[in-house]
Amino acid sequence: MTLPPSEDRAVAADAAEPEVSAVPASIPSALKAYAVLEEFENTGGIVYAKSAIEARRIGANEYADGDFSAVSCKRAPWADRYIGKGLPIHIMVENGWHFDCQGCGRRIDSDYLWETDRQPEDIVGHQHSACYCDAVCEARETLDRAERKRLENRWLRRFAKIVKRRFPDAAPTHRHAYCERDANGRLRIGQVSVEFDFPGRQYSLAQLRWDRDSSWKADSRKPSWSCSSGDREAFEAYAAQGIEARQGGDGEAGSVHESPVPNGDAPND
Repeated sequence: MTLPPSEDRAVAADAAEPEVSAVPASIPSALKAYAVLEEFENTGGIVYAKSAIEARRIGANEYADGDFSAVSCKRAPWADRYIGKGLPIHIMVENGWHFDCQGCGRRIDSDYLWETDRQPEDIVGHQHSACYCDAVCEARETLDRAERKRLENRWLRRFAKIVKRRFPDAAPTHRHAYCERDANGRLRIGQVSVEFDFPGRQYSLAQLRWDRDSSWKADSRKPSWSCSSGDREAFEAYAAQGIEARQGGDGEAGSVHESPVPNGDAPND
């Protein structure tokens, strides 16, 4: 099961714990390592605490929504030496745990290391970080995030310019975009939205938005303006003032509430 980077969880496997050397003198003797598992899904992690009861309580809050009876707890002396240092994932794998690679999604366990002829040290990450099967996979994921960010920022800048061209005194604030890959693996924009304030607003901000796949618009290839229904009159009056300013005379606001921008402004990646 692949989990978000900030919430990576290891899954325990039935493996005997190897003998380890004594805890270095520099490690506070009051803290010890415990393996705490949520018993239904068998997910959990290593918890450092003064006692098994304390470790179980911490683990219950972390992995079982506070249900003390839903977790098990046992000593993990092999992890004592990493108190305050960050527990490397490869050490956990060597002691019977497994993770999902954040990049390729493959299960990383002792069998994976044997089948791919990899060394435990090839695994990248620690218990509370993203996990990658190796540095190459991490680099690919980093590059993918950078490519997505570049494309998202490109369209956010373009939509902000559309807003400024339509409403010169507007200040686009809240911006959101995300990318997706098509069936051929090609990266493309999936959604773009830019929000901005306007005079007389009482409810939510006005928005210029485009969705690649929209079930509530007949033509999802065109971006559209929208605002709260309670602010429609104020927004259309604001739009009419902008038209008059550009035309130097009376202008018609039109159906600003759901009117598309010109076709040339529609995403055509």
